[in-house]
Amino acid sequence: MSKKKSKAKNEDFKKQKLKPGKVLKKTNVTDTRMSVKKVVLIEQLKDKASPVTTVRGLTLEDLCKQLGHYSQNVRRDAIAGIYQLISSHNELLNKYLRFIVPSVARLIGEETNDNTTRNHLKNLLEVICKVDEIIMESHFPILLVHILRALTHMQMAVRVFALKILILVMKNYGQLCLKNVDLFDVFLQLMSGQRRPRDKTLVLEAWKYFLAAYSKNGISKNHQCATDVISFSERTSQVDLSIHFSTMDFSILGPSAQVQESPLDSEARLVNCCNVMCPLLARLISEEENPDLILPDCILLIQQLIDAIQRFCELNALDSFKSQILKAFEPLTGLSKLPTNKKLLKCLKHLDF
Repeated sequence: MSKKKSKAKNEDFKKQKLKPGKVLKKTNVTDTRMSVKKVVLIEQLKDKASPVTTVRGLTLEDLCKQLGHYSQNVRRDAIAGIYQLISSHNELLNKYLRFIVPSVARLIGEETNDNTTRNHLKNLLEVICKVDEIIMESHFPILLVHILRALTHMQMAVRVFALKILILVMKNYGQLCLKNVDLFDVFLQLMSGQRRPRDKTLVLEAWKYFLAAYSKNGISKNHQCATDVISFSERTSQVDLSIHFSTMDFSILGPSAQVQESPLDSEARLVNCCNVMCPLLARLISEEENPDLILPDCILLIQQLIDAIQRFCELNALDSFKSQILKAFEPLTGLSKLPTNKKLLKCLKHLDF
């Protein structure tokens, strides 16, 4: 028994024999090594989609931020970069429209822009205005605010550029312009003063799309005179009961949806439009060396205005309206008596003077 006890006692202090090349493990150290097996998923093998960038490695959001830079060269390069991205990747336009419209619209009234920058900006806005009207409706107010601000600018170059953009907007989004009374009033204010552009072609084109936007019939496809004669002695009891709903009209925002009406349905605004447009057209025709160059466009505008007057006469009283319209058309009637303006006289006969 004594030998067994002594042998067991010596086991705790027995020196371990090591083979050459082996290291003795320390008894007071914890082994922290872990063995992990690799799990491979198919999704990890796919390339992650990287954001679309320009040649300089800028994303669309980066370019929108650069549009507010103080340097004109940086802004011009940003405009070109945005045009490059949305032209080659059409899906980016609708996705980032909430960033693009405010950033680009503020440059319309920028007085430090040169002609090259304005040309790039106009090309970019032409692409932006291809967006569907329903999608643009929520972004249209902020775009129009910047256009109206530029139309009242002190510099003529800014007003001319703003008018070109306004023509583009009225051409593509006539129904959205129809609801805006501020655009109607600002346009007439611009055309009635001395601050309107001197380019006759630009002015006539602006009037063409202006009347088309605020007219429910749109632009006439030919230059023929109106075939209906307006009679101030007859009244009709026809009433338009059709209601046009907007995609942005919700019952929670008001008691009911708004009725879409044109400012030309208002007697005061229709008379004001005649008072501004008729003397202006008479002046443009009389100042032109060769009136035949602009006479067809002027006759088309007169036809559109007569159509608007006719629609108003079908639904409203004509007591004071007749004399106001006749007085507004006096410059054109006096000009139509000239032998060279037979087409103008033929067109004005439909007013039943």
